[in-house]
Amino acid sequence: MKRYLIWLLAPIILGLMWVSSYLPIPARPHLDFQVLYYANLGLLRGIALYDHISQVGMLAELAAARPEQVNLHPFPYPPWYALSTLPLAMLPISVAARFWLQLNFAMLMLAVWFLTEGLKPGLRLATFPLSVLFLPVLGALFVGQYVFPVLLGLGLVTYALRQKKPYLIVLGVTLLTFKPHLGILLSGALIFYLFQQKSKFSSLTLRILLGTGIFLFIIGYLADPAWPAEYFRSLTSYQDIAGVQSCDLCVSLPLLLAQLVGMQGFNSAFLIAGILMLILIISLYWKREFIFRARNLIVLFVLITMLVSPYLLNYDYVLLLVPFAWYLSWAKGRSDWIILGLVYILPWVGLGLFGRQGNQVLLVSTVGLALLLWQKSRKNQTNLDVGS
Repeated sequence: MKRYLIWLLAPIILGLMWVSSYLPIPARPHLDFQVLYYANLGLLRGIALYDHISQVGMLAELAAARPEQVNLHPFPYPPWYALSTLPLAMLPISVAARFWLQLNFAMLMLAVWFLTEGLKPGLRLATFPLSVLFLPVLGALFVGQYVFPVLLGLGLVTYALRQKKPYLIVLGVTLLTFKPHLGILLSGALIFYLFQQKSKFSSLTLRILLGTGIFLFIIGYLADPAWPAEYFRSLTSYQDIAGVQSCDLCVSLPLLLAQLVGMQGFNSAFLIAGILMLILIISLYWKREFIFRARNLIVLFVLITMLVSPYLLNYDYVLLLVPFAWYLSWAKGRSDWIILGLVYILPWVGLGLFGRQGNQVLLVSTVGLALLLWQKSRKNQTNLDVGS
């Protein structure tokens, strides 16, 4: 009965969100959201997804401006992300931005619901407003960013591994691919975990994943007839965009380390990221028993992604809600809660003291959560994980 109720309520809720999008809800349509919107609008007008020149020409025509006056980044994500959000381009951009804000908020709430399953009711209820007030979350909601499907994917996978629901795992992994630089390590770790299980459940999940991957690859051609080559070209040329190469607002440990040793650019950051990854893999070999439990593995690879990815901005740290939820599942003593509170509040302190440059404090929060995971692994507290 509950399942039917969900399917009944979902279209009603979406309808209410669509209607409320015509109300004066504060949403900024011409920040990050416009990249998704105009890529989709181009698709509706017959422009291939990765034909950035034609997209700029379309926007220049709409704005009655010259193409060189248009500032529009290329669409940097897989084609199925654009195809799944195509209806947004059927609305005026101001309305679409409001609808996208509400969708992001809904995905955030659903992710928190899945991630906090098993917590005491009062504590679980408190996580909803606390998640909204987490600094990266507010930033992502404000600019209309694209990270919330990835967060929802992690929530779905965490829940579905506990409940042994293969189709929800596949949906979650699909959402992880929406932002590949965030989801690739997580997806790879989950697939490897399923291979290691050697059970009927894992075999069925892997077969569905394979079929879904083939399906996504094929429908990508609906968005761009040459999408594999064009998508790869767009990724390799993305760093040539003005402001991306220096990325003054990036919150990336490899980029920070590269700058500290006098190296510049993303090529240097990628080299350092590879070294960091190798060090982490070697150090984790002795923690196999702790790591290869479902929820521990998810938390670990979220933290690894946040520590080794060369290109991260403050809103990507929305994913830290995953280890925060993990921490809440076992925090007991006063010291646990003090550490959790400090890690949570540090980004606000950094913003207050240093402005946007204070975003680097997010790295301190990430390292703090990683050290907590390491501490628990030293005690071999594998019983903390309820998702294996």
